[in-house]
Amino acid sequence: MVGAMRNERAIFARRLHEELKRQRFDSRPVELVRTLARDGEVSVTQQSISHWLHAKHLPRPEAMHGLSKMLGMDAYSLMREAAPSGVREPRSLWPDHVTGPDRLTFEAFLALPSKDQKVVRELIASLSSSAAVRKRRED
Repeated sequence: MVGAMRNERAIFARRLHEELKRQRFDSRPVELVRTLARDGEVSVTQQSISHWLHAKHLPRPEAMHGLSKMLGMDAYSLMREAAPSGVREPRSLWPDHVTGPDRLTFEAFLALPSKDQKVVRELIASLSSSAAVRKRRED
C-alpha cells in the first residue's frame, strides 16, 4: 500500500510538472500560490505546493479542483500516466501558443460584464497603437 501511494504521488508530481511546463506556467511555489488564489479559488501554502511538486503529498480535493481548473483539465488526468502512444488526447479548446496564464486571463475577461470588456478592449487597442508607433520610430 505504501509503495502504491508513493507511486501515485510520483505520477502526480511528474504530470503536474509536465503540464506546468507545457502550458508555460511559472512552477515556483510562490507564483502558483498567487495563481491558485486568483479570484479566491484556492488558498494553499508554498510548502504544500512544494510537497506536491516533490511527490511528498497529494493535494486535498479543493486544491485538486483548483489545479484542474487552472490547468484546464480534469483531476483524473493529473493522477494518471500520460495516454499511451497511439491514443489521442482530446483536442484543446485553446491553440498551443496560448499559455496557461493567458488562458486564465482570457477566461477572466470573458467573465466580465460587457461594459468592462469594452474598457479592456479599448485599453488593448490603445496599447497596441502605441506599440505600433514606437516600432515605426525604431525602424
